[in-house]
Amino acid sequence: MPDDSATSRVFAKDPAAYGPGDAKMAFEQYKMYVGDIGRLERLRRYTNTFYLSANTALTAALATLGGLTAFGDPGGLWLIACGAAGLALGHWWRRTLQSYMSLAKAKWDLVTKVEETLPLRFYQTEWENLKGGPKWSSHTELTEVERRIPVVFMSIYLIFMGHVAYSQAHSFSMHLAAGA
Repeated sequence: MPDDSATSRVFAKDPAAYGPGDAKMAFEQYKMYVGDIGRLERLRRYTNTFYLSANTALTAALATLGGLTAFGDPGGLWLIACGAAGLALGHWWRRTLQSYMSLAKAKWDLVTKVEETLPLRFYQTEWENLKGGPKWSSHTELTEVERRIPVVFMSIYLIFMGHVAYSQAHSFSMHLAAGA
């Protein structure tokens, strides 16, 4: 068994000392664990669908309400508050993705540790081939792509809030100038 603290935490005993049923049980645990990673990925997709739907609905609502609200009336402040809620939604989406990313990395690190004791090392070899191959320069990890999507929505909210705030201030200054 490779001698490092991560490996010693994964294996309850040295794989070389496995009895007749231990290797089969270890492989079944490995298969269950890899399946658990698949379930984590599905949960991440559902989470992304939720946040994407919520942001799309909020953006559409803000665009519609922004077109209906006369600038200078108190409704503009509600638009700014809704934009701030969108910023918070984007922030939590990014935090959630970061949690999924770190959990997935921990799981894949364990899979590669277990693969060191198996006859075939599919996941480890796949990753090494990708990193060392000619396509690496064009490869972007999906979590990096996912983490950019909330930033797009957050940018939309910031631009929208800035526009509403500017319009509110301009309307207010025009009202003051007309009254003076």
